[in-house]
Amino acid sequence: MGIKNLFSQTHGATRPVWLRDFAGETLAVDASVILHKGCCGCAREIAMNIPTDRYLKYFMKVVFNLEKFGVKPLIVFDGQLFPAKCAENKKREHQRSSSVKKAIALWNEKKYIDAQRLFSTSVSISEEMVQTVIKSLRAHNVNYIVAPYEADAQMAYLSKCGVVQGVITEDSDVLVYGASKVFTKIDIDHGTAQLVEANRLDECFDIENWSMAKFRHLCVLAGCDYLPSIPGIGIIRAREFVTKIKDADIFKAVSRMGLYLGRSIEIPKEYVSNFKKVLSITLCLI
Repeated sequence: MGIKNLFSQTHGATRPVWLRDFAGETLAVDASVILHKGCCGCAREIAMNIPTDRYLKYFMKVVFNLEKFGVKPLIVFDGQLFPAKCAENKKREHQRSSSVKKAIALWNEKKYIDAQRLFSTSVSISEEMVQTVIKSLRAHNVNYIVAPYEADAQMAYLSKCGVVQGVITEDSDVLVYGASKVFTKIDIDHGTAQLVEANRLDECFDIENWSMAKFRHLCVLAGCDYLPSIPGIGIIRAREFVTKIKDADIFKAVSRMGLYLGRSIEIPKEYVSNFKKVLSITLCLI
């Protein structure tokens, strides 16, 4: 899912590009993002257990078009569920299950438009779908890997090691993990995208003595899959806070956030200790 609204704050580091300009380069492709888009086109069939391969056709269309533009795709699948995200995963599964039930009820009432909208929010990628896609990738000699845990951390690692020259995803977490180039908003038919370049992120955030550590602080404070944000603190307030910090101890500063922002802010119990844990997790995944 990524950091909420992070991409909206990276205009200074983002530019429109043609994928053909990156011909010959290897780009890591977030399989779950492509699969999810493909599943949205047949969400009702999936939810109602109606056989369909439309998600597969969409996935392979993306792969073939990338190759047509000269890009070498390296498809990266999620591996095991990361233990620290168990609560978030359960929450999402509950929301999807609830949406499916409501969508089916609306469909049976012939309220097709409302039902279709809910079906789209209930999309869940099954292991069977993943294996179907992998089988097709093998048949067409397309390179792929399965990450130990989540694909975003693995793709960022591949980027830092120079195995790939960029990452195709809609998940802003890859920036936090250190990916150098992130391609978003891909138009696979026309071969266009928005490219976010990590070495220009400092142009987007007016932070004295900019560092990736401060960027990670900002992102975690804005709210992520491992820790919800403090009520009233989003990406903009988090940036304002990190900009004003003078205390070398980030954890002590967080406990006094209200003083820095000049407003009354109730810091949830154990937030600081959880914030410390999440930073440790991100450092382990970097």
